[in-house]
Parts: sequence; structure tokens; C-alpha cells
Amino acid sequence: MKKLYRTTFFPENFFGIDSVQGYLEMANWYEGEHVSFVCNKEDKSKHGSMLFILNQLETDDNIKVEWADYKTYDDKDALQLKQISLTVKGHQLLDDLKKKSRIGAFKKRAVDLLWVITTTIVTTLITLKVKGI
Repeated sequence: MKKLYRTTFFPENFFGIDSVQGYLEMANWYEGEHVSFVCNKEDKSKHGSMLFILNQLETDDNIKVEWADYKTYDDKDALQLKQISLTVKGHQLLDDLKKKSRIGAFKKRAVDLLWVITTTIVTTLITLKVKGI
């Protein structure tokens, strides 16, 4: 995983798992009912794999993860993601990453621009009223 936060306006793949931000967001929507993620047990030491990243986020106390043993179609041992949830620290990290993401930066700029326009109009109207125009 090369990115902490999303650098595009929209996720790069269907599930939005394109950055650490995407993995943290997954904890908000994943229920394990309609979508199921299965990881090879060998991926535990493979940097950049889903299993490695989720284990790292859990080790850093950002998420809580529950796995179930799973047999693949070719009879290999794997792990199925059963449950995932954010911790308080994870919620804070996700909020920070959302603010730094491209869409978060765009929203901040839009709000700042709206504030500047509003204060300029109000200041102009007050000035005109004081001058009696």
C-alpha cells in the first residue's frame, strides 16, 4: 500500500480499497453478508496484501478484525473476513485521512471560498449602508 489517503475524487476500484483510508472506510460498510473477502494465509507476510494491511491496522489499534478459517476451491487454507470495526483511534485516523484526501481538500476549499464570498458581500452591504448609498 503506497497511499495513506485517497488521491482521486472517487475510489480506484469497486470496493474503494485503494489506500489505508479505503481499508478504514471498509470497516464502516462491511457486514460479511453480501460480500466476502478471503485471504491466503501465506499473505500474512506479503507486504501490500489485504491480510498484511489489516493485521498492521489491527496491531496499531485502529481496527478490530475477526477471521474465520476457510477452505478454497483448490483445498488450500485461507482466512475469511468475518467482522471488522473501527476503534476510537481508527475513527480519528479516518477523519484525518478524509480531510487530507482530494475530495476533503476540495470541500474545504469550497467552504472557504463560500465564506469569503459571504463575508465580502456582507461587508460591502454594511459599508454601503453606513455611507447612506
